[in-house]
Amino acid sequence: MTPRQDTAPSALTLLPLDIEGLSEQQRRGIVCVYDGIALDTTAVDLGQRPHGQIQVFPRACPRCVADQAAETAGAHAAICESCVDTPAGCETVAALRRLHMEHAR
Repeated sequence: MTPRQDTAPSALTLLPLDIEGLSEQQRRGIVCVYDGIALDTTAVDLGQRPHGQIQVFPRACPRCVADQAAETAGAHAAICESCVDTPAGCETVAALRRLHMEHAR
């Protein structure tokens, strides 16, 4: 199985990530940034991120990415005027929904 790398980076950057609160293993991408479970080849690369003088390489399991995308889409829709005015929602919610569908099992 190959790693999931097909998600648009912009959608992944919308997911909440508390870099300060991550363990060393989470910062290095060894375990999921959301549930702390050891990762395998299905891990989703959340993109290299600066943290002070170092670079962090967070990754997450597909299930956590799907869950975070759904939660983030719901939170965004609750405060977004475009989501209220447009039945299909805005581009942000659409990207988060695609991210959810891509990684939901």
